[in-house]
Amino acid sequence: STSVGYSMDYSSMLSQLLFNNPQGALDLAKGLVSAEGGPLIDIQATAEAFLSSNRVQETTAFLLEALKDNKEEHAYLQTKLLEINLIGGAPQVADAIMQNGILTHYDRAHVGKLCERAGMWQRAAEHYTDINDIKRVFKNSHQMNPEFVVTYFGKLNREQSIALLKDMMSRGPSNMQVCVEVAKKYHEELGSEELVKVFENAKATEGLYYYLGAVVNFSEDP
Repeated sequence: STSVGYSMDYSSMLSQLLFNNPQGALDLAKGLVSAEGGPLIDIQATAEAFLSSNRVQETTAFLLEALKDNKEEHAYLQTKLLEINLIGGAPQVADAIMQNGILTHYDRAHVGKLCERAGMWQRAAEHYTDINDIKRVFKNSHQMNPEFVVTYFGKLNREQSIALLKDMMSRGPSNMQVCVEVAKKYHEELGSEELVKVFENAKATEGLYYYLGAVVNFSEDP
């Protein structure tokens, strides 16, 4: 059919342009992938052509255009887009894409591990659901925003929260202030008795003092 003929012509045109004029190739590819009647080129094959020329920036720009409708069938390509930036030395680009929340079908566990390898602890934590992964990435909680840490506990269940608090406290006083904030904020959900035990087992007398000082007025009369 004619459309196949066209798409073949376009792909050979793109290949030639890629060597001489990468920006021109990108402009053409973006136009072809956004054509009114649907893409006139294969998204994956085009992305691979850009990548094989080591054009990470152009591949990223092309895929952002091609995947802007956030379709589930493009899950693999969404993952690829984040992967090439996280591995290819542009983690800030991947971070901005995730921040915008425009892509939601990528492989979250895989991208979480890549974020962790890139030292993006908060992003990694956002992608994890298994408590062992969460504990591992929270070993870097001293490098996370304290507000992020406190809010993060809101999405964990009671058992996970207690396990993570124990783990954080076991690593010494650097985490104590944020652990106290977590205990204060969620003391009703987690239970004062359980929290007191966590502080006592960690021999965190000062932390326990601050925690009790904050909650005792609300909970009961002395």
